[in-house]
Amino acid sequence: GADGSVGNFVTVWQRQSDGSYKWVMDQGAALEPEAPGPDMVQARVADCGTVGSAELEEASLGDPHYYGASLDRRLRWTAVVDASCHRQVTVTGIFDGEQVDVVSVSVPASEGEKCPPRP
Repeated sequence: GADGSVGNFVTVWQRQSDGSYKWVMDQGAALEPEAPGPDMVQARVADCGTVGSAELEEASLGDPHYYGASLDRRLRWTAVVDASCHRQVTVTGIFDGEQVDVVSVSVPASEGEKCPPRP
């Protein structure tokens, strides 16, 4: 940030019927300053809608508090929040016909963070 803070961010975008994109999951957390990160943002596009691709296996994270999937279920995201506001965010998709965890991030609660209500 402008104040010198650093963090990680995971955003899942979904294409809408009119061709535009809308974010359906956005997660970020402050991190301790470390070595400089990559100069480019990493992005991947799943094989959604590809004939012959297998559907994802069921997630094994337990009962996610927040989750979503593409209409064809070839891209899925989960965010599990525990009582201390610790988050485990995972994005899994089908890439080149194989199931891949694209992102799996464990995010500790920030100091003073208020946990969202548990479902």
